[in-house]
Amino acid sequence: MLCWPFIQLSCGSPVKRPLPKLFASVLFIALLSSVAASDLSASRAEQDAARENGCVRCHSRLSTPAEMSNRFLDWRASSHAGAGVTCDTCHGGDAAARNQAKAHAGVFPPSNRNSRLHEMNAPQTCGKCHGAVVNSFIESEHYQRLKNSGLGPSCINCHGHMGSSVARAPLEGESLCTFCHNTVNGLLPQRPDIVKKAKSTLDAVARTNYMVAWIVEMLREAEKKKLDVAAEKEDFRLLKITLAEAKAGWHAFKLEAPALKADKSFDEAVRIKDKLSKKLGRD
Repeated sequence: MLCWPFIQLSCGSPVKRPLPKLFASVLFIALLSSVAASDLSASRAEQDAARENGCVRCHSRLSTPAEMSNRFLDWRASSHAGAGVTCDTCHGGDAAARNQAKAHAGVFPPSNRNSRLHEMNAPQTCGKCHGAVVNSFIESEHYQRLKNSGLGPSCINCHGHMGSSVARAPLEGESLCTFCHNTVNGLLPQRPDIVKKAKSTLDAVARTNYMVAWIVEMLREAEKKKLDVAAEKEDFRLLKITLAEAKAGWHAFKLEAPALKADKSFDEAVRIKDKLSKKLGRD
């Protein structure tokens, strides 16, 4: 099994060269701000339920060893925790068990082939929640290499186990692609064109993410002023569907189609933003 050397995994898998953090992921904040109020309420309910989860209760009290404590805090800072996704959802085990051995039954280190988070099993595990993304990924050459020889990247190689260090900014994605596709004396021939296309696609997605956050802000202001923005809300709903398709399509790594969809989403976002600006009296 190939140990992919370019990212530090959260749950103890060995690494050779941890990827330095390029900068804080501002896009994550932008994406969070795009969540509708009803979704936020659901998220709070899920977070409340997570606090009552047996795994969460027990691991939140662990202060030694530091590695174990760090893993819990890594989860707590993650988008998974924000969505109420608890340890047992991904790792297995029994969150209702009172006995430690029973609670950890079926839980293995990610390096173990039986683990739900082993590189070969991660797509199936992640696909339970991220179906569209994983369906796209299994169409990719990356997945075929992983399935046939174990020499391809899996979900965890780019996203980490906890979802707390997800590469979202274009330069972060570019750096990840570079490690395999444009590294001197690397495993694969140098292909700077692949890295360039990847960054271009991520740039297209990133700018639309920012526009989404901007539109959410304007819609909230319009609602406070009791303006009729029903048409803009519907257009925005459709825009987010197209953008979601672009993000899912990215994971097949056929970069032209996702870039076109992201560009289409951006153009539509600009149009919606301009309409809202007029209604808010900003023009």
